[in-house]
Amino acid sequence: MENEGIKTVETSEGQNVTTYIDGYCERNNQPDFLAEPLNFVTNIFFIIGAILAFRFLQKNKQLILKNWDIIILTTILALIGFGSGAFHSIPNKTTLLMDVIPIGIFMHLYIVVFFKRVVGFNLVLSLIVLAAFVGLGIFFQNTFSPDTLNGTIMYVPAYATLILMVLILCFIKRSPLYLHLIYTAVIWTFSLAFRTMDMDICSHTSHIGTHFLWHTLNAIVLYRLIILLIKDNFIEIKKG
Repeated sequence: MENEGIKTVETSEGQNVTTYIDGYCERNNQPDFLAEPLNFVTNIFFIIGAILAFRFLQKNKQLILKNWDIIILTTILALIGFGSGAFHSIPNKTTLLMDVIPIGIFMHLYIVVFFKRVVGFNLVLSLIVLAAFVGLGIFFQNTFSPDTLNGTIMYVPAYATLILMVLILCFIKRSPLYLHLIYTAVIWTFSLAFRTMDMDICSHTSHIGTHFLWHTLNAIVLYRLIILLIKDNFIEIKKG
């Protein structure tokens, strides 16, 4: 899951100004349109993931209005690819918003949908889980520098939530999809590692870095999260 870096700096007038951090090895402080070719191109995997998810919905006869939440999540997956691609080609405040807004919406909506659909919570309980997630995110934002672990520290709440989801499927729901979610969590663990090490090993990778692997694996993770919802829905239909 992706949320690009920004930082707040103090101006001489004492005002806080949100500015872009050039925190990607591949860009190498270059202003060129395609200074990050791999970081740009690998966003295509988000779009491919959305297309495959729509096809999976259609194949299982679930591309219906009743599954509007899954359809929205799949649409947002494609928007993540477009937004991140814009940001990594023309990094500025506008494209930064194009990048962070879709992924923020995806994370928050997915938590509600997962706990309502898969876990079986009602809407109120699902929103309480979402509120806890938001609260944990605020705590991390106020406790740690956004540059910690090259910005990966801010994904700890999302990672903790994913682990919680795994535990619920394994030991409470005893869902047959628990292995699907475990594999997804393992993939995201590697994805987070690649995001973290991007700048640290930059000089050893001819200024290519590993952020493009973060994109690639993230696309797989988000695709698998959507497929989990579709498969769970299919299981419920067969039970009915």
